[in-house]
Amino acid sequence: MARRIVAFVDVLGFKSLVENVPQPTLVEIYRRLQDAARLQTARPVFPEDHRRFDEDAYYEDAEIQRARVVNVVMASDSIVVYASGDSHKDAMAVAAAVRGLIVAGFRDGVALRGAIAIGELDEVDLADDAVNRQNWTARFSGLVGLGLVRAYELEEGANWSGAVIHPDLVAHLEATTVVEHAEGPLSALDLFSFIRLAVQTEVPIKRRDSHGEPVIQHETHWAIDWPFLADSVDWRISEQQVVASFASFGRSALSAEVEAKRGETIAFMARAEADAEATQERRRRLWRH
Repeated sequence: MARRIVAFVDVLGFKSLVENVPQPTLVEIYRRLQDAARLQTARPVFPEDHRRFDEDAYYEDAEIQRARVVNVVMASDSIVVYASGDSHKDAMAVAAAVRGLIVAGFRDGVALRGAIAIGELDEVDLADDAVNRQNWTARFSGLVGLGLVRAYELEEGANWSGAVIHPDLVAHLEATTVVEHAEGPLSALDLFSFIRLAVQTEVPIKRRDSHGEPVIQHETHWAIDWPFLADSVDWRISEQQVVASFASFGRSALSAEVEAKRGETIAFMARAEADAEATQERRRRLWRH
């Protein structure tokens, strides 16, 4: 049994995409998602030669390899990103991958929604099965565990395009010391805040009222600070691109529910800087005391 950091990411509006887009176009969209997932879950590895000392070294694309940082599995509209363990570095790698995926999705006109959790997650592979010993392109293997269930349930309840961090993972990061300081320990959660990887914000969560009817409640949660990446020089995306991702690829007229998701996403994008400043100030006060 392994405890890991795991994220579940969903492609919003995928059913509408499948119904409204020709299959070749759908395949191309999916390939772009696959490429984004590959890039965001691996790091570049450059040749060990004299160029590593050059200030402006040049490498051909064929020379650059990629090393897996976290694992990724894709099936239809679901993307699962998971680490080998549950350290704060594992959490950082998964969070960074999810942040990159969300922004890459907006750039390609696809809105993504996710959640990151901590919990049991095992890779089950029938390695001794006769079928798996054949030269097939697919294997009988899978992922199972409470960590994945927690991530899925939290993701499903969020009424936006973004990624929420499960409270159990927040508590784990809060309790994990990454730097000892004279004024007190710096936790992994402090680090997530200070480098703008995560932010405390109001997240629209779908709940049921006393009559069993669905309602949207704004609750304070930690979430991935994807607007910070979206505002960087290399990743910059506009509000118009985010808006368009909810209505692109031949989708029909937006429903009130989709309009609400889009509105919440834009609202978070607009206030992320202020949320980050408030979050960091709270973390600094807690750290000093």
